[in-house]
Amino acid sequence: MLRVKQLRAGRWFSYLVYDDVSREALVVDPVPGLCDLFELMTEDADLSVRAVVETQCHWHRISSARSLHEMFNAPRCLSAAGNHPAAHEALRDGETLRLGEESIVVHGAPGISPDAMVLAAEGFALTGNTLLLNGSGALGLPGSCATKLYETTQRIFSCLGDETVVYPAQDAQGRLFSTLGAERAQGADVAVADRSRFVARKQQAPAVVPSAALQRIWTANRAPERATPGALSTQDARPDEIAPPPAAEVVAVEAQGRCKAGTPLLDVREDFELMVGEIPGAVHAPLSELGGRLQALEPTETLALCAHGNRSAWTARTLSRLGIPTISVAGGLAAWRDAGLEVA
Repeated sequence: MLRVKQLRAGRWFSYLVYDDVSREALVVDPVPGLCDLFELMTEDADLSVRAVVETQCHWHRISSARSLHEMFNAPRCLSAAGNHPAAHEALRDGETLRLGEESIVVHGAPGISPDAMVLAAEGFALTGNTLLLNGSGALGLPGSCATKLYETTQRIFSCLGDETVVYPAQDAQGRLFSTLGAERAQGADVAVADRSRFVARKQQAPAVVPSAALQRIWTANRAPERATPGALSTQDARPDEIAPPPAAEVVAVEAQGRCKAGTPLLDVREDFELMVGEIPGAVHAPLSELGGRLQALEPTETLALCAHGNRSAWTARTLSRLGIPTISVAGGLAAWRDAGLEVA
């Protein structure tokens, strides 16, 4: 069975996908700042990284694929459609990546860029910037095309079921993942079946301006050797970001009262964090694996807790949008302790 671990760095997401039998793994869309965490996670789970895959040669974020290639001695894989000098292996539409007995299908996804890809397996899809949460990727980069994006969307996602978990490469709304069913129900781009309406909708949306700063990032990511993109401001390096809405939250004392009344409490801290204490009766569901546990969650009011309240807020926004009304425990375990509440 394939498992997905989702790592977050600001609005950017990276992934570790692995087969729990063979222990073979892929790293997908790595960003700087997460290399040490990838190393820790693979060592802790005794995983062998077979490849580092990027769903496109990114423009808005620096890639850490070279560092991970050196760390794991694993090839860097990009789309054959991009003819990228940095690629050790070029992936083609319809190709299958094997992890043990499990398979991941590579889908060429031209639209936002000619070299975009989507990686799909049973139960989930890593959609890169092609399919985002409540929308699809912005046009404006060289080679982008609304009509091709429509054709890509219909070809890939119309064949996948509503239960498919969607893992994008970025989000600006403070959420982590979604399902195709939720995206369709909420009228996102993936639900628009009419070509002319889809194209008109995308042409009216804000476009990416391929500035000199973005060009430098793309050039550095594409280079076969380690390169620097030069001095960049955060604003130059990424598109405008809308502040996510605040998550519903309660203070620790009220959360304890709701737990005693039967409201389930999800502890979304990672495994290694549990050594500092656990709340009796809480269900441990690490945030990095939460998308793979959706089927086990009941669509009833739920509380979420982390160390200090940040990750539980992401959890609350994500699950609430998926029909599981979730409330974050403000201040997390730290506030729980400060209130003198029980910690095992």
